[in-house]
Amino acid sequence: MAANALDMLHQGPVPAFVHGVIEYAAGALLIVAPFVFAFEDSSATAASVVVGLVLLAFTATSKLPTGEPLNNQTWTRTYTYGILSK
Repeated sequence: MAANALDMLHQGPVPAFVHGVIEYAAGALLIVAPFVFAFEDSSATAASVVVGLVLLAFTATSKLPTGEPLNNQTWTRTYTYGILSK
């Protein structure tokens, strides 16, 4: 049982492919929501569209967009790059 818990901590409870699909869907929803739900405030429309575009951009440029297997080397490279780029 301990091995399964460790695997979940490294991979997460949601598979990488499903996580990527959810991110793409959420980004698209944020972009179309102001028009589908007729937002009255233009700043809310702008914020929703911008956040949706940023989410899509981050998802498209990430190492794991829709399910590349997560292993320790990929995680270490991604984490190290994040620390060094600050």
